[in-house]
Amino acid sequence: MDGLQQSSFLKKRDVVDQFTSDENTTNIENAVSFILSKLSIEVFDIRNSSLEELRRSVTNLQYRYDERWKAASRNLKAETLIGWSLSSSCQICRWKLQEGGLPQICRGRPNLPFNQQSARTQRRAAADLSSAEGNNPNKILRAAQIAAKRSGKKDLAVIISETLRSPARPSKIRRKLFSNPVEMAKFSPEEALSLILDLSLSKEQYTVIRNSAKLKGADIYPSYNQVRNAKGNCRPDSDSIQVTETMAQVSLQGVLNHTAKRIVHLQRECIIADMGGEFTRTLEANLVCSWGFDGSSGHSDYAQKFISAGSQESETLVRTEKASMDSQISNLQTTEILLQDDTTLIVHFSLFMTLIDGKVLNYITGTKSMQTCPLCRATPKLFNDLSNIGKDVFEPEPESLQYGNIPLHAWIRLFECLLHISYKINHRKWQARTTHEKLEVQSRKKELGLNVDLPKPGGSGTTNDGNTARRAFEDAEVLANILRIDTQLIKNFHIILIALSCQFPLDPVKFGNLARTTAQLYVEIYPWYPMPATVHNILIHGPQVILNSLLPVGMLGEDAAESRNKYYKTFRLSHSRKFSRAANLNDVFMRSMDTSDPIISSLSLNSRICKRKRLAIPKEVVDLPAGHERRF
Repeated sequence: MDGLQQSSFLKKRDVVDQFTSDENTTNIENAVSFILSKLSIEVFDIRNSSLEELRRSVTNLQYRYDERWKAASRNLKAETLIGWSLSSSCQICRWKLQEGGLPQICRGRPNLPFNQQSARTQRRAAADLSSAEGNNPNKILRAAQIAAKRSGKKDLAVIISETLRSPARPSKIRRKLFSNPVEMAKFSPEEALSLILDLSLSKEQYTVIRNSAKLKGADIYPSYNQVRNAKGNCRPDSDSIQVTETMAQVSLQGVLNHTAKRIVHLQRECIIADMGGEFTRTLEANLVCSWGFDGSSGHSDYAQKFISAGSQESETLVRTEKASMDSQISNLQTTEILLQDDTTLIVHFSLFMTLIDGKVLNYITGTKSMQTCPLCRATPKLFNDLSNIGKDVFEPEPESLQYGNIPLHAWIRLFECLLHISYKINHRKWQARTTHEKLEVQSRKKELGLNVDLPKPGGSGTTNDGNTARRAFEDAEVLANILRIDTQLIKNFHIILIALSCQFPLDPVKFGNLARTTAQLYVEIYPWYPMPATVHNILIHGPQVILNSLLPVGMLGEDAAESRNKYYKTFRLSHSRKFSRAANLNDVFMRSMDTSDPIISSLSLNSRICKRKRLAIPKEVVDLPAGHERRF
């Protein structure tokens, strides 16, 4: 690199003298040979293009000399030829000849050091250097990094090194340096409330997080007073809520009015867009709801003893509660909601009692035995006789079809059906009556090695649950090998269960064909084991229930009600006051209202969807929905 900074100075007179020194050669060749000899450079050490450029530069020098010589009356001895001093020097940049670049024959004073040059001259010198290096930025930057490091400018070397880390690094650095600072977005009171409910935060925990963020300059959380006001918006009018030491309730009209207003507030833009720009003073909508009741066990017992006014779940209690709800439903009134200026939305309500389990269904329909079908009142002895299909024996009572199938418990009951068939597969009898048969059943259970179908402590059911059943049905081949059950029957059961659980309208005809095929397969392989009431309900009455249902069966299941039970326990244990039974019950009830609010729930909908495991829907299920609604 030292050669790049070497230049030689020759007086113009010395070069001019070469123009006439030898009559046998051209003036230009004499001058070129003279310059190369002064620079100690051989002709074969430079490129032809550089040599030609040197000749052009010498020719230019001769031309300028001839013009001034003629203007000076051909006076060769004059030191100055009209503003052109022969005693001045011309600079020849040796490195450009050696490197094959373009030579320079510069006039005027010598170049200043780079740091002392003007900005324009520096840019020109930098452009020349870039051209000499083929305009390769990485090579030039790498050289600059080494130069900065050797000259002791370590900070500059680090910055240059950072830009060379990746091709995208310069763009990121530029955006960081020159982009406008991003203003921190603050949580709205509703978003803060959603965060509190999702993370199960207490008031103290939220306050600590808010104050810690403020100390770091991030004032993004609203005050708890604003969150408290947002909670108030999630709850019906206080006049419709009643809380005692043993009961917390809200009037049906009050909770439906509040729910309708919150849904309209959430979907206001969609409703207005659906109007298509047409002006109308009133719109009408129908809010379809499912309702029901169920017990909840496993709550903490506190030391204070009191006599509860509540009762155990019984047929009398169920019928009493249903009569009370039916009375409120019959007295429901429409609610009017102001959608926009001069436009009112009139909301009607349609309620369906589908959030119930099999026991409640039997109580309501007056079915005395759990083994009897609550829809057609057929007994187990008739279930496997498929010739009764279409006859009065299997004809359901019209008012019973409104209660629908129960998708959540269907998974459990069909799984239990397969288990019980497997237990008795050896002696092929529905009931094990003799001691030998009972021992065979116990031996078969041990042989299976499954930790299922066991009673829970406290008598609150068995260890069979929906998650266990879903996991078992996922791999029909494995389950069939373990239970020694027909594989196709398990696959058909799985397809039917998925179809009932999906929230899309099903084609009653297609579903009926699948159900009838499955029933025939069941009776053909296991005629000795009458199908349970739930299996009969699905395979025989499933198409009728689908046809009678206003909404898809999966939308009316009790999954939502069952999933709330675990939250009630958490609310009572961690988010309720313990000094008063009324305060304790009030806190649990109000937090339940907050977590079920449509607006608050919608804020965390995407995160809940991402947490759920998404499984591919089998092709057989895709073919079951009604044609115009078939979208997954």
